[in-house]
Amino acid sequence: DKREWYPASMAQKAMYILSQADGIGASYHVTIANRLQGPLDMKRLEKAMNVVIARHEALRTVFDLVDGEIVQRILPHLEIKLSYIEAEPDQGQDKAYAQSLLLKAGLGQAFDLSALPLLRAGVVKLSKQEHLLFIEVHHIVFDGMSLEFFFKETALAYDGNPLPALLYQYKDYAVWHNQFLHSPAVEKQERFWLESLEGELPTLQLTSDYVRPAQQTFEGDRLYRYVDEELTCQLKKLAEQHKVSLYMVLLS
Repeated sequence: DKREWYPASMAQKAMYILSQADGIGASYHVTIANRLQGPLDMKRLEKAMNVVIARHEALRTVFDLVDGEIVQRILPHLEIKLSYIEAEPDQGQDKAYAQSLLLKAGLGQAFDLSALPLLRAGVVKLSKQEHLLFIEVHHIVFDGMSLEFFFKETALAYDGNPLPALLYQYKDYAVWHNQFLHSPAVEKQERFWLESLEGELPTLQLTSDYVRPAQQTFEGDRLYRYVDEELTCQLKKLAEQHKVSLYMVLLS
């Protein structure tokens, strides 16, 4: 049924609240840049992306407060325009230079969750045969798993393949999940955990390299560590045996 607004999922509510923090910036943006080899038709690419956006309501969703509750509104139309920047000759392979071009294209600017778009995309032309395609989406409507589907469907649409209509949209899950949270099954789980965690709980003291600041900041960096194929297979097998995600195995 079509409504003016729909309840937000628990994950969306948490993301909305986190996004209101001072200094949050682009901390909850999903960003990726892919190198494209070969000639590129910008008009076809832009059209393909808009086909995918039309297919997924989540990419046309904004968030608001109704009677103090966080809700999502599905807007009927969104058509994005791809940013386009040409790199200086012989500069396209320089990583720092490429990053400066992405910033020039608006990458990293905060999104307004109450207004579209919550997605921006663009192309940096490195040479006649090589381009850098970047997208940036707020995490409230997009996650790491979404990337694979987004690029796969964009490629299909770029090649002229039709994309079938979806049976369910994310809002359908949000409606179901909110109803489920008031079910007897959830009430039983809630009682279990309230009883299990009753009384005084110990404070978890994790060992860290530095003293935790009194005021939260969002300063950080990324550390990369590569593992070989054999170890990767072993980690995945361990995750399957314990019925957990690979992320949970690595975190533990």
